[in-house]
Amino acid sequence: MKDRIQNCWSEFREIETLADAGAWDETVVSHQDNRHIRPDPLRVGQRAVYLFYTPHAVLKVGQTNYPQRFTSQHYGVKRSGSTLAKDLDLNREEFGIETDDIQQWMYDHLGRSDFVFPAGFPDDVVRMFECFLHYRLGPRFEGRRQ
Repeated sequence: MKDRIQNCWSEFREIETLADAGAWDETVVSHQDNRHIRPDPLRVGQRAVYLFYTPHAVLKVGQTNYPQRFTSQHYGVKRSGSTLAKDLDLNREEFGIETDDIQQWMYDHLGRSDFVFPAGFPDDVVRMFECFLHYRLGPRFEGRRQ
């Protein structure tokens, strides 16, 4: 899955009108398959696009400039109105979740990709990248609850 995600990154960067959008080489890209760890918090001015995935499907794509949303919000069932943990909790049977510790299950079973854009990188381009990933990868948990 990480190769597919990385290919999307390469394709997006080739869009001619985005070529001069900013410091592409300063964007930090990381992929962690299946057993992932919590990312470092965003620094002031940074924005990130993040993905959670299994070997066969992308589950969630999001973007933020809030450190807590980036590092911890999606791991808690009760942390906000919409989190990946809540979606997984509602679909335990589909994912074979037998533990009450959804957060640890996510760390142990999901991959995570992060694209951390430097301060000053155009916000519109970051949002376009998130939309591009939604279009190309069709995340399982987007929009209304399923």
